[in-house]
Amino acid sequence: MTARRLALEVLTQVEEEAAYANLLLDAKLHRARLSRRERALATELTYGVLRWQGRLDYLLAAVADRPWDQVEPALRRLLRLGAYQLLFLTRSRTTPRLTRRSRSPRPPAGRATDMPRRS
Repeated sequence: MTARRLALEVLTQVEEEAAYANLLLDAKLHRARLSRRERALATELTYGVLRWQGRLDYLLAAVADRPWDQVEPALRRLLRLGAYQLLFLTRSRTTPRLTRRSRSPRPPAGRATDMPRRS
């Protein structure tokens, strides 16, 4: 079991069975053999997708090849999960590497990784 699989299972049961996310997630985390980091990721994915579901649906509907309500529910959940990870969790490791390799005569002001955090 991975954090992503666990989050998807919780999201599925919340949508299909009207389960309470907090109770279900807690029960599944107790049964799953996940590291502390994976447990935190599963929690973030579950609550993040639920928190931003309206926005995620809006964005995904804009790029879907058919009306969003006609996309299969299982596919909608997978797309929400993936979109949440891309929009909210992905960190670029490219910019810091490029900054370190820069041959500019003047070093960049501040750290490149700090700028997105400040905005």
